[in-house]
Amino acid sequence: MTGSRVNGTIYTNTTGKPIFLYVSGVSGGNSTFTVGGVNGTFGGGAAGPTAVQTLSIIIPNGVTYSVQVNARVDWLELR
Repeated sequence: MTGSRVNGTIYTNTTGKPIFLYVSGVSGGNSTFTVGGVNGTFGGGAAGPTAVQTLSIIIPNGVTYSVQVNARVDWLELR
């Protein structure tokens, strides 16, 4: 889904089943996500070109979700 997903954009899971979402980025500082109106952060470790941040989460059917990563590397959805 990397080519069709944009940081900070709100998407809705309309697949009829849960989605497993995996996002990774390389940057320093916190990245954020929202799933069904619940906000969270991830990352925040070391900065630099090798500082990888990852998020793995289940998105229930019918729920909205968005992710904001400073420098997105990959966005995968298992549907």
